[in-house]
Amino acid sequence: MKKLLYSLVSFLLMFSLVSCSGEEVETTSAVSDQTDQATAPVTEQLSSDIILIDSGNEDYAVVRCEFADDYEITSAVALKNALLTKFKTVFDNVIASDYVNGNNKNETVDVPGREILVGDTNRRQSRDIKAKLERNEYVITVVDDKLVIVGENPYATSDAVAYFIENVVNKSQKEDEFTLSRDFYYKGAREEDRPPLAEGATLRFLSWNLGCGVGVESEIVYVLNQYMPDVIGLQESNAEIHSDAINPFINSHKEYKHAKSNHASGTLNYTPIIYNSSKLDPVESNVEWLRGRYTGTNTKSVCWAVFDEKGGGRFAMINFHGAVCNNSYKGYENMSSDELSAVASAWRLDNVKQILEIRDSIIAKYGAIPMTVNGDCNFAYSTAPYNNLINAGFIDAELRAEKRGIYGFKTSYKYENGLPSTGNSIDHIFGIDGVRFVYFSVIRSEHVAKATDHCPIFVDYCPSEKQ
Repeated sequence: MKKLLYSLVSFLLMFSLVSCSGEEVETTSAVSDQTDQATAPVTEQLSSDIILIDSGNEDYAVVRCEFADDYEITSAVALKNALLTKFKTVFDNVIASDYVNGNNKNETVDVPGREILVGDTNRRQSRDIKAKLERNEYVITVVDDKLVIVGENPYATSDAVAYFIENVVNKSQKEDEFTLSRDFYYKGAREEDRPPLAEGATLRFLSWNLGCGVGVESEIVYVLNQYMPDVIGLQESNAEIHSDAINPFINSHKEYKHAKSNHASGTLNYTPIIYNSSKLDPVESNVEWLRGRYTGTNTKSVCWAVFDEKGGGRFAMINFHGAVCNNSYKGYENMSSDELSAVASAWRLDNVKQILEIRDSIIAKYGAIPMTVNGDCNFAYSTAPYNNLINAGFIDAELRAEKRGIYGFKTSYKYENGLPSTGNSIDHIFGIDGVRFVYFSVIRSEHVAKATDHCPIFVDYCPSEKQ
């Protein structure tokens, strides 16, 4: 492979860098007394620059963590693409993970070689820098033969990469060489706690089946705190989930409210909608049972709400948990798999029919306002229920979002077996009548793996047109 070239713009060497918060940045050296062979002592003076890309050397490898958050993965891809765009055929490297045979993911390792380390890798250089970071801080610096770009959290890393691309890569004055001073050091900090909204989006919307408490509820709260969605549609939220996950999240963020916490009968809503009241004003909401379902559980319901976006327009959302049928249900114990499948298929077709009826009733009252449908639908692409929604004019965010992070994975899995592999998802977010899906991603992290048997999916989107 060729060598990755880093270009340090001359004005960055001449003037002090300013952090995102407007503070002057330190410019101390980050050089250690090591050569490219990490354990060998220095035998000659290191050059003043670190050459990341040029036409006659081996490229630096862009390296991210094997277990990277989707924001870190997306950032590594963005950096690789920026280098490829800027330096064209001089740079043609691929992205590598930090996996080292024989080492577990918690071990810190010294690996010789030219690397651009993006995020929380297992390399000593990354971990030494990250250990000193405060909340939401990030650092870009040169250590040994590495360029280290790391944040205190994945979205701080994302900001760091964005800064580096805009202020260093894109401002390079050369097309076939990219160098950095060994004294290069930039420190910044994010203002927001959550990952940044995709450019052009106004809100974040997360959909997640919580499995009636199959995992650790505190991990559910962790993920919600990490992504801070403005609109949340949940499924299989039993009393335990409400008390140990939803309520702690709402209690710690007073701006979050239930659209409808109970059915008219008083029964707990297992498909609740949670919204950020600092950004949304509720207009109307309701929850009802799905007609096509096994009635021996409370999990199969549909909740809908109409909101006014502050500073924007009006939109609606429908959150539901699609039907299944299996031998554990009373009265269905002796059915064959084909018989069970036929019952479930008929139920799910009626689920979509009921959702379209709710859509029509909302339109009759409020006009053809933008609308989303989401949930653990229990049907995948190209099935009859899925096609009925598409034929009714809905688009699938996973397939039609303007940008996509992690996608193409199954979102449901056996809880004890870890996160799912590639495959067709049964969790979806659909939109119609002016909804703009800017960014879609599946959240696949260790916290999700400990929480429940579904991966959450989310969109950064514009749910309404301004009136």
